Formats: sequence, structure tokens, C-alpha cells
Amino acid sequence: MREVGHDMYQFTLPERGGAYSQGDFELCKEISCFGQYSVHWLKRPIYSADGTQCLLGEFSNSEDEKPSAYVALVRVRNKP
Repeated sequence: MREVGHDMYQFTLPERGGAYSQGDFELCKEISCFGQYSVHWLKRPIYSADGTQCLLGEFSNSEDEKPSAYVALVRVRNKP
């Protein structure tokens, strides 16, 4: 994940076989950008009990404890 503009981030996720997924994340659509926000990356991912979700980090606003925006991976199965 990298910042590409004011409060705009872009992510790239590597996949098997050399492919990758990309997307943009507009932080101010998820949390209040009034004041200052911080990013906390987890040292180790936290997995859900069924293994389909993985929490990687959290964006939070120093002025407002809630809500936070979480960076997570979610496994999606394509329908045949």
C-alpha cells in the first residue's frame, strides 16, 4: 500500500502465477480526515477462525476514536 495523493492510497496484491490485483483506497470516505490520522500495521496478521479473512492494519483518527478503517484481505471464491 502506498500513498498516491492527499488521503489516497493505492494497493497491489500479488497472486499465484505472477498475477496481481490493484485498487485505490480513499481514506476520507472511510474515516473522518479532520485532524490527523495514523496507520498501525500489525507485526503478524490476525486470521479469522475460518481462515477467510486476514487483518493487516488499522487507520484511525487522533481526533475521533471511532470509527476506524481496517486493512484486511478477504478470500473470495469465483463461481464456475
